[in-house]
Amino acid sequence: MPPLFLKRRETTESDEELLARYGKDGDIRILGMLYERYMQLVYGVCLKYLDDREAAKDEVMNIFEKLVTTLPGQEVMNFRTWLYVVTKNHCLMVLRSRKSEEAHVRTMVSDPTFFMEKEAMLHPQENDGETDMRRLEECIGKLREEPGFSITRDMATGR
Repeated sequence: MPPLFLKRRETTESDEELLARYGKDGDIRILGMLYERYMQLVYGVCLKYLDDREAAKDEVMNIFEKLVTTLPGQEVMNFRTWLYVVTKNHCLMVLRSRKSEEAHVRTMVSDPTFFMEKEAMLHPQENDGETDMRRLEECIGKLREEPGFSITRDMATGR
């Protein structure tokens, strides 16, 4: 038994008649009836390209949403063939997007400066010793202002 989203409702109108009605009325239910005829084809193509059942199901729905905006401006002679090409191109774009995202992640992981806000933070040993000591003393001064906290200069500087 096919999944629920692949079950068909039968209609006697041809693809051309449904396309004409959709073009005239713009009723999304008419497009839905037409699309239902080919959902198995769309799912099969998505599954072939994406090799992931859940991703294929998601893209079946995304393609329908895409049809709502792209179909009205198209001159479609054979809906099945046109839909196959739209589906194939959509899946190729999804794969291309995935590759781009994977490349971006690889770049982030291999670049140690990607997550750093300041280059100086990468190499703290290159900072001036006097500057570091001044910063340390400023931090200690702030701590001394905290109630209940006491620190001696010897503890802070190690002397």
